[in-house]
Amino acid sequence: MSSTTPSVIAMQTPPTFSRVLIANRGAIACRIARTLRSMGLTSVGVYSDADRGSAHVDALDVAIHMPGDRAAVTYLNGEALIEIARTNAVGAIHPGYGFLAENPAFAEACEAAGIVFLGPRPDSMRAFGLKDSARMLAEFMEVPVLTGSAVLPDVDSAVAAAARIGYPVMLKSTAGGGGIGMQVCADEASLRPAFASVTRLAQSSFGDAGVILERYVAASVATLLLSGIAETQPPGREALWQVSEGSPLKDIRGIDVLV
Repeated sequence: MSSTTPSVIAMQTPPTFSRVLIANRGAIACRIARTLRSMGLTSVGVYSDADRGSAHVDALDVAIHMPGDRAAVTYLNGEALIEIARTNAVGAIHPGYGFLAENPAFAEACEAAGIVFLGPRPDSMRAFGLKDSARMLAEFMEVPVLTGSAVLPDVDSAVAAAARIGYPVMLKSTAGGGGIGMQVCADEASLRPAFASVTRLAQSSFGDAGVILERYVAASVATLLLSGIAETQPPGREALWQVSEGSPLKDIRGIDVLV
């Protein structure tokens, strides 16, 4: 992988909080906990019934049980997570990735509760967090993207869109990331059951059942990943953090831009 790293915006002031709630699980929660410890910050985390024996429970400084084994009542339960943060003197919430990481309403709820959300601003998430709005913004900026659809309200709309786009197509959840909620469909016979399974997965994983279609390119293509960083306080400087080549897995995530 080749990459270029421009000058990085350094942290001007130390954080004003000492305890951070990790609103996630598994490997990502372990990595965040290690980083917080290296910064001298206390990690507070949660675990569901199904995750009692998960490695991240032992990695946390403070581990709090959230009853239930479904994401909807645990890792996606923003109201309960904010209440846990309040009762445990938490000053910031780190969402990790997936779950509530790209949920602008959750970020706003954190702000309203006086808790720092360690992630993008809500307006940025609304612009780029959903693949359909990111597509529209890219097209507005005249960035070439693969042929695709808007959010599809039902399976018949998906079939009609696929006929216009041409098979094979990639069915994608509009929310979330990490390759979750994506399925290649070669024809209508595979698209119909995939629509039901992907919408269910998107709803359970991200709390949003919205899906779109894009043309699937089976041949190897070159992609570039552009990562950005921005300050949340004035003067609100922004900079390009890194430009790197995409891996085969990353090539099918998010919005496919033709380069």
